[in-house]
Amino acid sequence: MDRFELEFKRRLKKVSQELKQLEDLLRENGIDIPNQNIVLKSDEKIWIPTGYIRTVQYFEQKYGLYNLLGDEILAKNIEYALQASDFFNYILNRFRIGLSVEKVFYKLAIINMFSIVESLLYGITKKCHSHCQLNNGVCRNNEKCVFYIKKPNKYTFENLLKILREKKLICMPEGDQQKLLEIKGLRDNIHLWDVSNKDYFNDNYNLANYNFLVRVLQALNEDLHDTLITFEDERNSQCKKR
Repeated sequence: MDRFELEFKRRLKKVSQELKQLEDLLRENGIDIPNQNIVLKSDEKIWIPTGYIRTVQYFEQKYGLYNLLGDEILAKNIEYALQASDFFNYILNRFRIGLSVEKVFYKLAIINMFSIVESLLYGITKKCHSHCQLNNGVCRNNEKCVFYIKKPNKYTFENLLKILREKKLICMPEGDQQKLLEIKGLRDNIHLWDVSNKDYFNDNYNLANYNFLVRVLQALNEDLHDTLITFEDERNSQCKKR
């Protein structure tokens, strides 16, 4: 193990001990945490280290979402969700949370990351469909055209993956596609009143599934700009919109 890594772990342990002592200090002085707390100004609280949560401008440059999706609001919303993923990443990599709260936190992190992937795919679909729109509806060739894609709300997520693969807009392996559908099932358990089992004891809320979504997002970011250009070039050269 490198010397800097040993030093990092030593300091991390020291920070952990200091945090515990802070909470012990409150209890020893009659503060019933978490029901009660010391009121702190914003600049008196613990700061997440500057630079760990990357800026919106960083994600604008890295992902080029506005150029990719042609939708400024959707691009911004995805960029804000990517910032939130940095926060989840920090907590998961720096804190031993424990109890059922750890599963809850993994669930929240997975929901956020899945929503980014989902929004990216539906955003591409929306952009492709917009080409086929006319003032009085859609192009009359619609289903007869190999380049036609319906409105995003006409597809289930499973069908969306299928159509995007058929149109060669995504190059996702079959196994990854199936895994993504399984994780969608985890995401859909968002309503506590409608979950029939002990959802937070589900072992699928874990680092492996979170990291899988991170890898999927990275692959989409690498592929979509090129596949969309190819799709649009071929479509535009053959388009008979009317």
